[in-house]
Amino acid sequence: FYIGFALVLSVMYGWWAATVKEAHECAHTRVVSLHLRYGMIMFIASEVMFFVAWFWAYFDASLDPNEAIQASRLLYTGGTLPPKGIEVLDPWHMPIYNTVILLLSGTTVTGAHHALLH
Repeated sequence: FYIGFALVLSVMYGWWAATVKEAHECAHTRVVSLHLRYGMIMFIASEVMFFVAWFWAYFDASLDPNEAIQASRLLYTGGTLPPKGIEVLDPWHMPIYNTVILLLSGTTVTGAHHALLH
């Protein structure tokens, strides 16, 4: 597992390093630049679809409790959320700290971006 993970990381680093080097040397043609943009757009679209799937699953499970498949879900989970035996995190400890850090880092990056523009 670790060898494969290290291999993936090394390939990612090598590809990104080569891409950045080529960009600084102005070696990208218009077609390559366009395809790099399309690649990023496709990556962002896949992330959006991933989160839509999570919300779709949540609303599918919660908005129509009389659906036929809900009976099997009821047997599997015991009819409670979270299922019995699962301990949930207290949202006022680590999750709230992580959320605050995420929002502050986004604010910092946005401020730095606006400072660079001016």
